[in-house]
Amino acid sequence: MSVVEYQFVKLDETKIKDLVFLYKFCFGFEPSENELLSKHLNCNGENKFVGFIAYASDNSPAAFYGVYPQLLNYNNQDYLVAQSGDTMTHPSHQKKGLFVALAKHTFEYCKTINIHSVFGFPNQNSYPGFINKLGFKELNSLTGYTFYENRFELGRFFKKPSERHTRMIIWMMKLLFKEGNQFENSNHRSSYTYIKHDKTFFNSKSKKSNLLIKIKGIDVLLKINGNTITIGDINSDNSQKIEVIINLLKKYCFLFGLRFLNFDLTSKSFLTEKIRDLNPKKFESNRSILLNLNPNLSIDSIEFLGSDIDVF
Repeated sequence: MSVVEYQFVKLDETKIKDLVFLYKFCFGFEPSENELLSKHLNCNGENKFVGFIAYASDNSPAAFYGVYPQLLNYNNQDYLVAQSGDTMTHPSHQKKGLFVALAKHTFEYCKTINIHSVFGFPNQNSYPGFINKLGFKELNSLTGYTFYENRFELGRFFKKPSERHTRMIIWMMKLLFKEGNQFENSNHRSSYTYIKHDKTFFNSKSKKSNLLIKIKGIDVLLKINGNTITIGDINSDNSQKIEVIINLLKKYCFLFGLRFLNFDLTSKSFLTEKIRDLNPKKFESNRSILLNLNPNLSIDSIEFLGSDIDVF
């Protein structure tokens, strides 16, 4: 089949089951329908389910591309943009140009609902298509910082991290710390462009693996997954308080038998210099890319945190 023989249909609630089908064949796991619904409902703007499924002639789902609308602050003004999301092509329908065709179709739809730009964090497989065939430009990559590596990680005694162990840690953290308050992206303290961390953003981060807690009176967004505590953001501009928070989290990594304490962010993010002063180890993290859809708005850079990525 050629691309023209596929039917592109906009995603809606009734088609979520077809996304689950594609996840199974493309990624080897099946997320719950509620999980996928939550990803598409917890977006900014009036329009939800911004993406299209390609159906083959037998009406089976062949591929999907979608985005998640969000707010971006650029020059102290908020704009509706979107994060590039799931890219899936069933193995039986690969190498037919469906990814590029679906993406272009989605971007044309984005223009009609006043989405000004699309940004993303591609893996090595999708990166060439975004850059070479869809006109995205590369932004600064995120850098990962590791503050602690626990040589007595409990996970070494198991073939894979225990979900029960992770649930226990999250339960303990909720007992130890008060629930935190939602707070704006720490990059709002800088002059750079950033993704808004509003109520919708935090709703999208309401997952079993995530915690919004107060540590020493400071709101902190965390993710506990596998053998790692990942810091999503810290609501402080005080270097000493940030150091206290990180040192305390290092102790809990040891006590809970986790291996790493990490924080991912781009080089000009507000907190970058403050955490560099703590001499963490660096590692390569996600690439970031951008496509401007509005010819009258030329965004040329965005400072990202790891928590801006939809899988956080």
